[in-house]
Amino acid sequence: MKYPSKFSKLREQQRETRKNLIVDAAEMVFMKQPFNDVSIRKIAMEAGITPTAIYRYFPDKQSLFFATYKRDAEKLLAVVSEAIGDSKELNIEELSIKYLDFFRNHSQTFRYLANFAVDETISEDCTYLLNQASRPIFDQVERYFKKFQPDINARVLARSYFAAINGILISYQKYPGKTSDQIWEHMRELATTISKIFHSYLENTAKK
Repeated sequence: MKYPSKFSKLREQQRETRKNLIVDAAEMVFMKQPFNDVSIRKIAMEAGITPTAIYRYFPDKQSLFFATYKRDAEKLLAVVSEAIGDSKELNIEELSIKYLDFFRNHSQTFRYLANFAVDETISEDCTYLLNQASRPIFDQVERYFKKFQPDINARVLARSYFAAINGILISYQKYPGKTSDQIWEHMRELATTISKIFHSYLENTAKK
């Protein structure tokens, strides 16, 4: 009875390895090209396999993008968790700066997400999965705000915070006449200002 079990486990491990290799290849292609220019064929060429082999694991490039985003979301959750930590003092600015820095190193991922937010051709299933992958990040910040002010609507505040921070990323990634370093320094300044506003709101609400 043990042999079939071991064989099944090995086969599943091999399947996961192949799947991860496809996601690795997709990540490389997504980093280099706009979403609409990416095709399963290009990802297959990057992976050194046939397009048919990819379709055994992923039905389309949207689902492949979700697989790459899920990886980034898990990394971002770790960054957010580290910024928040077990701190006994409210420090929204550190959270904001680390959030921005993460997407500086994963800028293509954010551009895709921003595009998905307004692209009506994105399937409902893919949108749902993207939201589910992002939810732990939102929940973490919601708990963080709730920790320092239990009486507020922390969910609304957390969503407002991310709308403001993501708004910086959407609005200022391209800034005519500025170098990349200057653009990101400007975005850091804006993030610091936003952080102070939210910090002040939490503190003032606590005093009431």
